[in-house]
Amino acid sequence: ALKGIVTGPGACPVMGTANTMQSLTEALGMSLPYSAVLPAESDRKLQLAEDAGRTMQKLLTEELKPSKIMTAQAFRNAITVLHTLGGSTNAFLHLPAIAHELDIQLPLELFEELSDETPMTCDIKPNGSRTVNAIDEAGGIPAVMKNIRSFLNLECLTVSGQTIADVVN
Repeated sequence: ALKGIVTGPGACPVMGTANTMQSLTEALGMSLPYSAVLPAESDRKLQLAEDAGRTMQKLLTEELKPSKIMTAQAFRNAITVLHTLGGSTNAFLHLPAIAHELDIQLPLELFEELSDETPMTCDIKPNGSRTVNAIDEAGGIPAVMKNIRSFLNLECLTVSGQTIADVVN
């Protein structure tokens, strides 16, 4: 039953809490596109680190604060991505706690409402048959979001300076 579960360094290759929250951080717009499920040993990690450093400098210069990115609509996007991924139920605790710091309320009824509307499109362990690397191979969280774009607010900003619409196109 554990075959293929521990494949190497980094987060476990299932959609557990770590991978779920990394994915939702990207869906919220708070991490660079394609970063959430990038394997730990990827050759792209160095470029991502350099991009992250440049992005931080730009965010500081432009004074683009998290409160301008993590809006109520961005949280709705993250909850929608949670449901399409079949992510960890720990997100039901973590997302409201983060939102609370921004004076945004995320009642459990919103999670239920969005669950009813959102198709589960990812076949990732432990609910499915594939590992998280399959998401990276398919184009990362931007590909997941592109697949459900009609359920998302595409005008939400990301730390990259792009909107979700820019990222998923």
